[in-house]
Amino acid sequence: MMIDIEERAITEAEFNDIRNAKEDINGKEDRSPIALAFLILLVALPLAFIVGTIMCNKYVCGISAAMIPLLIQFRANGKYDNTSPEYVSNKFCAPVTRLHLNISWVFVRALSLILTLFLLRAFSRFRFSDEYEENLPGIFWIIAGAVLILIAGIFLFSRINIALKRYAVKKHGERCSFAVNAVGLTDGEEKMRFRGRRVYRYTFSGLNYIIFDQGEDTFEDDMMILIDPSEPEYYYEETWTMRIK
Repeated sequence: MMIDIEERAITEAEFNDIRNAKEDINGKEDRSPIALAFLILLVALPLAFIVGTIMCNKYVCGISAAMIPLLIQFRANGKYDNTSPEYVSNKFCAPVTRLHLNISWVFVRALSLILTLFLLRAFSRFRFSDEYEENLPGIFWIIAGAVLILIAGIFLFSRINIALKRYAVKKHGERCSFAVNAVGLTDGEEKMRFRGRRVYRYTFSGLNYIIFDQGEDTFEDDMMILIDPSEPEYYYEETWTMRIK
């Protein structure tokens, strides 16, 4: 399960403005030309790699293979997340202020660059034979090396991400000390949800704040949270600690 994209609540007025906005609050926009170009390249590059292999051309193989990770990281941009009513850009987030540590923005680009350089170097040094079948073992080992780099990178990323989340939760637990009751809102007879997440409201110093559940299908109408009295929009929930162990 995912911890909230950002542990900071928003005011109820901000939440209502977003819900009542005329523009598409789901963040959808017409990206058909970009999506089509991405799809064409995603199909064309593997085909070019196959053709390069058949032609025994290391330059076609190397360039087409190296462009695939670059293409994928190009699509790893900002996104709208179910736990946040606002656009969230995949940029590195300081662990003291955010719980969903979007180091994926850094990770995806760094890993794609490493894979690109590896593939370019491997194919530039590869000596193609005129016989197609004789090239297959060497190409296989190059691809296997790229897959191993990918697996190692993902494993390292997961370890770092978990460590940073634990650090973040610890800091938020130290920062937030004032207990308040967050009440689950209803929409008629149904529990109010925003982008699939349960909506809660808590009040501090006469101002209402809105938060969302942590992605689980919660049946609790109320939940006790801790907030930072000096900045009441920052909150902490004890279940965060249990969910990242």
